Amino acid sequence: MTDAESLISSAEFGGDVPEVDLHAQTGKEAELSVEQALSRAYAAKEPVLKVIHGRGSGALQETVRRVLADHALVETWRPSFRAEEVGAVIYVVLAL
Repeated sequence: MTDAESLISSAEFGGDVPEVDLHAQTGKEAELSVEQALSRAYAAKEPVLKVIHGRGSGALQETVRRVLADHALVETWRPSFRAEEVGAVIYVVLAL
């Protein structure tokens, strides 16, 4: 298991990590919220950020994936494997 995967697994199954909840936001609002959350987590030297986009239509999930894809503060990311979070949460490892 890689260091990044270990960080995500720890956060996913009980770790205390910062999170951003995008429920009821538009695509533009979600983009800004993710950017701000990444900046805050990076400044605080938090290794992992939990992004809650919800299940809905999938539009927010696509927005989040697009923002994270080539972001300078992001080392890697993956959707949650936790049963109650599948399809609704993405965990991000920051490039500290």
